[in-house]
Amino acid sequence: MDPAGDNGITTQIVLAAAFDAFAAGDHGSFEKNSSLLLEEILSVISWMFPLGVEAQEHFGSRDSLRCMVWFLKCGDISGKKNSLIVLQELLCSGHRYVEALAKTDEATEVLFRLVKYPIGPSVTKASLMVLFYLVSSSTSDEGVKSALVKMGMVSLLLEVIIDSEKSISERALGVFDSLCDSEEGRKEAYGNVLTIPVLVKKLLRVSALATQFSVSALLKLSKHDKEHEEKVLVESLQVGAFQKLVLLLQLGCGGETKEKASEILKIMNPYRGGLECLDSSDFKNLKRSF
Repeated sequence: MDPAGDNGITTQIVLAAAFDAFAAGDHGSFEKNSSLLLEEILSVISWMFPLGVEAQEHFGSRDSLRCMVWFLKCGDISGKKNSLIVLQELLCSGHRYVEALAKTDEATEVLFRLVKYPIGPSVTKASLMVLFYLVSSSTSDEGVKSALVKMGMVSLLLEVIIDSEKSISERALGVFDSLCDSEEGRKEAYGNVLTIPVLVKKLLRVSALATQFSVSALLKLSKHDKEHEEKVLVESLQVGAFQKLVLLLQLGCGGETKEKASEILKIMNPYRGGLECLDSSDFKNLKRSF
């Protein structure tokens, strides 16, 4: 089936409308009577992406979102995976659905638990991606960030970042960076001894995207709170941040990351005297330019 063709679009709309209709029953009815059918629709619809506008509206309805959150909470691993796949597709299509999911009962709590109590890399990765949409959108509800911080998301993300594979680390760093936009998030980050060592360690170690998020988070932690600024900068120097940022500029990076790295170096420079630590493993492939 060609999802771009008329037949594919029609089938997509029919399935999305059916999902919305069955999800709209009285509270508790779809769990008892229609969960298998609803899960099957979620499984099939993922083969028909991208979702058209009408299908988005059906999957983005209050009832449909509530149903998918129920699958995340109570469904088997297949139901969780399929719900996360559809949610990712939906959230990347418009801010209105990010706002709608943020207002859905238990959505934030359930996503947090899927990261805290992992049941598989694919579920963790997808859960972090949905969380990233929730906290990074320009229209994201500050209440979502606040709730996640209070649940312990900042510390959890640092633990995830330490030992996870590339794609999970990237997403966890992205969520962490967005949480550092809030005062509550930064406060939790300041209070965790892993924050600076982990962020600096991931510079140039995982991917360009991970480095981008690490640099962004370091800058936010270095300039928004005078009470903690010196501690952050001194600790960053002690774990080798200055040399890594210089190396990053030498190797090249995106314009926005370059500006942020340069700003960190500028505000870090007055604290350099005798504090720097060199992690030679990050420099083994760098050719001398003199």
